[in-house]
Amino acid sequence: IFDFKKEIDMSAEQEAKMRALLDELRNNMASGEKRLGVLEQEYRKLLEKEPTLDQARTKLQEIANNTVELRLIDLQTSRRIVAVLRPEQLQKWKEIQVRLKPAPNKTPK
Repeated sequence: IFDFKKEIDMSAEQEAKMRALLDELRNNMASGEKRLGVLEQEYRKLLEKEPTLDQARTKLQEIANNTVELRLIDLQTSRRIVAVLRPEQLQKWKEIQVRLKPAPNKTPK
């Protein structure tokens, strides 16, 4: 989005707010991914001990919950970022995204 700040008429204040949100996201994602790595290691160690299905399920649920939390943090940050934009800026940004989206692969029949 910062590559198009002139095109969408982004103010310095808006840019600063967005950059702060992205810094927060990076920090949250780094700690969440670190936690996910620990959980995955714990799961592998658990498998070496031939756990019950309930024990495996519990650890897998922890991993899944952590993954969901990371995705929700990402989604929340995305929404907070676009909320910084004025409606006309958001519309312009959506138009840019459509323009930048690669065309779907067409395979001949």
